[in-house]
Amino acid sequence: MRSLGVLCIGGLQTHQENHASGFDADERSHIVAIADEVDIDDRRRALNIGLAEQYGVPYIEGIEKALALPEVDVVSMCADVERRHRMAVACAEAGKILYLDKPLAASAERAGEVLSAISKSNVTSQMYSFVHTPWAKAAKECVESGRLGKLLAVHTDILFAKGPGGTAAANTPRRETAEPAKFTFVESKREFFDLGVYTIGLCLWLADAEPQTVSAEPATTFSSSMFKTTPRILAR
Repeated sequence: MRSLGVLCIGGLQTHQENHASGFDADERSHIVAIADEVDIDDRRRALNIGLAEQYGVPYIEGIEKALALPEVDVVSMCADVERRHRMAVACAEAGKILYLDKPLAASAERAGEVLSAISKSNVTSQMYSFVHTPWAKAAKECVESGRLGKLLAVHTDILFAKGPGGTAAANTPRRETAEPAKFTFVESKREFFDLGVYTIGLCLWLADAEPQTVSAEPATTFSSSMFKTTPRILAR
């Protein structure tokens, strides 16, 4: 079987470090190059070059130039959230297989642009989620087997910790705006938007139906999501 060539967009200090390691270790794929947009800051450029040097592949400035490489079959997307939608669209339009980091984009509108481009190009794509984990597959099998009976609702809790302990300002609430301009830095991390995607994807996948009502309660280190569906939708 031919080894698929992987173009990694985004370098060190992103999830690309883990994704690239997986692609490099798998005999079915190999890393072709690291790439990003031309107009990025020096810090991000240096981190991108660092990952390229780690795997001994070229670093390419300019997405169109990188996508033009004939050996690129797959694109692993880990660019900054506020920039990744336009690059994901370009990759889909170039007909590349997409392995996308979550979230897809910085807003629902931009995520819609990505989905539209993928649908129009009919390329294979996947966003990182829980659905391929052994425990999620076991839950799916249990639901589909009928052992639980008719599924009426799904409730999920996710606990997530990040950063060195003691670095958060005690008794000082973090102030957020409804639509932040940047998602890259810790102070603009959106619990439900960025981490709730795990539970949202899991609920939709387990239920295999459109949600009728949704409730959520995010906090600094905790978020939960509930999707309620009617028996009519989930009737087997």
